[in-house]
Amino acid sequence: MPRRLASAHKWDAGASVEENATRVLPVMAREYFAAGRKIVSSKADPAELHPFRLKTKQIRYTLEGFSELYGEPISMLLEKLKPVQDALGDVNDAVATRAEFDLGKKFDSFLRRRARSKASDFFKAWKKEFDLPGEEDKWVDGLSNMLLSSKSATPD
Repeated sequence: MPRRLASAHKWDAGASVEENATRVLPVMAREYFAAGRKIVSSKADPAELHPFRLKTKQIRYTLEGFSELYGEPISMLLEKLKPVQDALGDVNDAVATRAEFDLGKKFDSFLRRRARSKASDFFKAWKKEFDLPGEEDKWVDGLSNMLLSSKSATPD
């Protein structure tokens, strides 16, 4: 993680959960989009996608942890992450199986093709869900302001 952003991830014990969430989650989203753009533009080999898979899991599970606080609007963000995470998980399964087991040339060839196919699915899912004009700003703005809109929508 870049040094200049590291402090933005630290939870401030003196601040409310809402204040911390609206400070930390938008930074995580910016970092996620930057990492995604980098991995997609590099046309990474399937074996090189695992770190981004972990980053995808991190942001998805973090957002899930805040779903009660943010309410329904966060569900739309989580739905966009699911196809990306699923494809990356399938890539990892094929890559890890190839690395761990000597199952013969025929099965190795199948796993190599499957990893490439699932990597292609990842690239398509990224382009469909994340590589859209203004999408990163929607996420950042949403995570910065979602609590305000969800609070105003709930009766006192």
